[in-house]
Amino acid sequence: MEYVQMTLDDWLREKEALRQELNSAVGAFVRIGYRLRKIRDGKLYERDGYKSLGEFAKAEYGLEKSTTSTFIAINEEFSKDGYSMELQERYQGLGSSVLAEMLKLSQEDRELVTMDTTRAQIRELKQFEKQEPQENNDLKGVVIEFFRERPKLLNDFYLSEGYVTGDMEELVDLINPSGNLSYRRGRYMLFFYGLEQGIKYKIFGETQTHQMTYTEFFALMQEIYADAISGSRTHEAYYGAPEVKTVTRETSATTTTVTPPQKVPPAEPEKPVNTGKDTRMEEPEEPQEPSGETTTGKTEAMEESEEENTEEKGTSSIPPINPPMQTRKEFLEGCTAWGAALYLSGWYKENSEAGGILGDANRLEAWLKLLVDDKGKELEA
Repeated sequence: MEYVQMTLDDWLREKEALRQELNSAVGAFVRIGYRLRKIRDGKLYERDGYKSLGEFAKAEYGLEKSTTSTFIAINEEFSKDGYSMELQERYQGLGSSVLAEMLKLSQEDRELVTMDTTRAQIRELKQFEKQEPQENNDLKGVVIEFFRERPKLLNDFYLSEGYVTGDMEELVDLINPSGNLSYRRGRYMLFFYGLEQGIKYKIFGETQTHQMTYTEFFALMQEIYADAISGSRTHEAYYGAPEVKTVTRETSATTTTVTPPQKVPPAEPEKPVNTGKDTRMEEPEEPQEPSGETTTGKTEAMEESEEENTEEKGTSSIPPINPPMQTRKEFLEGCTAWGAALYLSGWYKENSEAGGILGDANRLEAWLKLLVDDKGKELEA
């Protein structure tokens, strides 16, 4: 590059402008990098007797060599035309720490980053690209593990009005309320965005990014959980009841010792032995959501157990509440096209031998007139 001709006044103004940029907002990173590149490429630091840009930046502005390199790299990678004072529109709104983390991402991986992406998520993506996974799973297995860790989310999904009516916005908001969710498992790393952008995912060892719509994601859920869908019991119906833990307390006249919980294999339960120990059973614990949120109050299992005990004692005489009744035709009229498609697809999978009614108008009419509950399940006559 040609040597930059600059008067002494111009040089002093350039130095002061750089100082001001260092004290300005995060968006100035690109401009700082641009000014440092000009000084480096024109060897302007030699005017003040410095031998290198690093020496100049350290002495004049207190910048470490690594920081100076980061400023320059951000300008080279993310400025318009690769050498300007303006950030590319694609990256506007991103923080400087995010831009710095993105420097070592491939162009394909950079497409996964949005304004909501965190620095921690980018680091997780880098680790995913480097570390060979232990599990050789497929996408279906990833979804199964995703909801295994999120019992409340799975139950809420199948309890929601959006599931019945096919309201895609409500369902997406349930799955990804923050608009920014990533999940890593085995060979896959998933990135959840809004309804329009859908879901993107990477497979370990592959450079390209894969795309999935929420319609496809919900259809995969339906395929997995079709036989287990039961509202607040869906997670238990598919994954089984929560593990029961026991606590053994050993009591003497002066001390009480609590032993750690022991997991008992279900196939060979221990027989109770009269040892003088007081063995108590704790209530099953609901698996917690990864978000770290905690819930208080009774679990559904505890509430139902109390209800059963109350009924056995004869202290409750409240009759069961009957579910709202409607014809299947009325139920389908209340669904969106997607909701109706989900319902009919699920019904056909469970009753494929009865699919012939579609060719018989009389049978089809009778089928549509059958009474169902608010979930579309037939009521017993």
